[in-house]
Amino acid sequence: MGVPWGLPELERHYSPNWYAVYRAAGIPNARWPDADRIWRAHYAKHRPKLMSGARRVLGQLARRHKLGLVTSGDRNRVMGQLRKFGLLRVLRTRVCGGDLEEKKPHPAPLQMALRQMALEPAECVYVGDTPEDVEMARAAGVRPIAVLGPFPTEKRLRAVRPNSCWTICGNCRDCCANCTAMRGVRVLAPDIMSLQKLLQGLGGCGARAEGAVG
Repeated sequence: MGVPWGLPELERHYSPNWYAVYRAAGIPNARWPDADRIWRAHYAKHRPKLMSGARRVLGQLARRHKLGLVTSGDRNRVMGQLRKFGLLRVLRTRVCGGDLEEKKPHPAPLQMALRQMALEPAECVYVGDTPEDVEMARAAGVRPIAVLGPFPTEKRLRAVRPNSCWTICGNCRDCCANCTAMRGVRVLAPDIMSLQKLLQGLGGCGARAEGAVG
């Protein structure tokens, strides 16, 4: 679409709200449907895989906590992936990108999930991998846990100072049942990838908590 961007520009402007990215890239509103079609055509070629151990750890968490999903992803795509991976029953609610007019970092999507699960914000944590996830969680009164992932968001993610920041490191055997950040709380996540990244580490594949900040 003639957008002269490289990795530095993507790192500076990346957001789970693709319309914010379109806006930052200077794509006219009238061409957003074209950008959507290009993105969907590209993503259709992608074949996501479930991380090793993720299903097992999700099952363990689901026996102790209520799990929900709040994502900017398209509902058809997200539900298809959940069916493929056999995870529909693990997540008690799924709020997707098109369900509300408000987008991250607005708290409305997370508040909808809390209502659907009949939970209070103070008894939940929200696992995310972008600054918008942290900002949405705080606006909703939920504790944010950040996971450093493959997206170019690390600098901005650290800058918003999540309550805890996790990175997969391969040298830690902490189990999710013993993680102080997870005790006595319910878990909601922005997308299956982010939750997998956290749980893969907590399940013994290696994760390190870089400390809580207030």
